[in-house]
Amino acid sequence: MHIQASKSSRTAHRGRLFIITLFVSIISTLKVNAHIAPTFLPLLHIKTSSLLMVAENPPDSTWAGFGNMLAKGMQHMRQGTYHLLFLFVLLLPAVLVVSRKKQWSGFGGVGYSLVRIFRITGAFAIGHSVTLLLCAPGLIHFPIRVIEVLMALGILLAALHAYRPIFARKEVYLAACFGLVHGIAFAETLIKLNLDAGHLALGIIAFNLGVELMLGLIIAIVAPWLIILSRINHYNGLRVGGAVLAVIAALAWATEQISNQPNFVASAVTDAAGYGPWLVLLLALCAIFGFFMKVASSTAASSYYK
Repeated sequence: MHIQASKSSRTAHRGRLFIITLFVSIISTLKVNAHIAPTFLPLLHIKTSSLLMVAENPPDSTWAGFGNMLAKGMQHMRQGTYHLLFLFVLLLPAVLVVSRKKQWSGFGGVGYSLVRIFRITGAFAIGHSVTLLLCAPGLIHFPIRVIEVLMALGILLAALHAYRPIFARKEVYLAACFGLVHGIAFAETLIKLNLDAGHLALGIIAFNLGVELMLGLIIAIVAPWLIILSRINHYNGLRVGGAVLAVIAALAWATEQISNQPNFVASAVTDAAGYGPWLVLLLALCAIFGFFMKVASSTAASSYYK
């Protein structure tokens, strides 16, 4: 009796803590809908034409040019459907442990999840930073179509891993390897601006910093919901469903690049990315609903055994 009451008290306490966390996360999610935060609004609303004009006629103010390229990096990451899809699918099972049967099992704990999310994201960031530094100045060049097919391959492998742990405890290497590929795609954006050597050096730093800032903001908003959802029984459905959809998207995108013919699936995925903030909000609402359902179920069970 006392044990059940103690469990009920702990459940209620956890509930209050989660409510505070959920409230803060919802505010953050809604801020993404408004393009992250008022501080970044001037940067995120800079049009591409303005950025190109700055690149062709650099302003006298070095910091103005730096801010423009920072905004370009943030915008590129925010609109990078396949950059984000690769990371999201790779992070889906990051909160889970692997069973002895080599299958995804239950929630691994908050600390375990945060460490794995940080390591995977950090490896991806290091990988794309290396190739961005090498490819933007033109030291190394790869055909963009080959790079896009490789990015689709990365999504496919991440999706297969989300379905079944084929890269168990090796996700960092997968993230770093394909981070190199994504960095080449990032570099193409800078190459098209035709910056001179002096402005290119500063542009690479600012652009990469913008990419990292947006990446960090997106992960900070999405990660809490994944952690909360992973404690609910229906998380496996989200993981498997996300993996299947990612496989379809990757195959469609690879087919489009190889055949050089657009297809409706790849177009639909690109269009859906425009609703990214709303999809994050939907993820948050599912997490909130699932969490309160679990709390209600635990409370009812405690009351039954009193």
